[in-house]
Amino acid sequence: MQGDLAGTGDWPEAGFPGIRINPLSLLPEIVNEDACEAALTASTDPADRVFVLIAEGRPSEAAELLAEARFKDPESFQLRACEAELLRITHRTDRAVDLF
Repeated sequence: MQGDLAGTGDWPEAGFPGIRINPLSLLPEIVNEDACEAALTASTDPADRVFVLIAEGRPSEAAELLAEARFKDPESFQLRACEAELLRITHRTDRAVDLF
């Protein structure tokens, strides 16, 4: 993807434009802010916003938005996956595993 940070072109894609998985930390990182912002602006899916907040290193804000979104759509698999990722990065892997 053109505009990625140098040295991140071989990182695995994270499933959202401008975000890739850092192979050392296994955490999502924004590598192309313009692509990420453009995709986020076009998106109406709250899971996308939650994922971007996680990639930005803002887990508290992601958790708040996730709670609201899960209340509105408790059966959403995508939101459940975001919740598991949020639990994983906040070192609550036992709860993340219980979701599935």
